[in-house]
Amino acid sequence: MTLLRYRRLSSAPPPDRELLTVEEDGTWSGWRSHGSVVGRFAGRLSDDAHLRGLLGAVVGAPPPRVGELRPDGAWERVLTDDAEMVVPAEAPVDGAWGALLDWCRLRLEGMTAEPVAAIVATVEASGLVRLEHRGAGV
Repeated sequence: MTLLRYRRLSSAPPPDRELLTVEEDGTWSGWRSHGSVVGRFAGRLSDDAHLRGLLGAVVGAPPPRVGELRPDGAWERVLTDDAEMVVPAEAPVDGAWGALLDWCRLRLEGMTAEPVAAIVATVEASGLVRLEHRGAGV
């Protein structure tokens, strides 16, 4: 069973496709399409109880309506077992939903430390760009 799904998406070039899924057993998987490391990531949460507390706090709380979604803008979507929140990307959100969204954003940034199959682009002093594979997957 899935505890949480987080998506940061856009269709404007370059398109965003940032995904995070957390399962009941505390394992997570994700995908990053932007940043210094892109690709597939996975691991096990070290703060499972903290996430469960955040999820418990949003039960019964209506998702806030924050800003307007623009056709050329990015948006963030948080799906729990019984609710869904969609907001413009990087929008500040208060309350329990805001705390859960902040956790998702931080986990998305931190997941690059656990690559399954990712690519890193590095620029050497000579100007040569080198692509490096990270993780044991393909």
